Amino acid sequence: MARTFACKDMGFECNFVARAKTDKDLLVKVAQHARQAHNIEKVDSDMERKVLSVVKDA
Repeated sequence: MARTFACKDMGFECNFVARAKTDKDLLVKVAQHARQAHNIEKVDSDMERKVLSVVKDA
């Protein structure tokens, strides 16, 4: 089953949605997006927990 992350679920006014088979792969995509679109240099463990708390099964 795939996992889905939507940036808007974190409170951003952003239409980015990522899908991946695993949480690990999803976090890689989210970290890349965070750097490029939101100037977030590092996704630390606290941010990873927040991201994973809004991830949904697709």
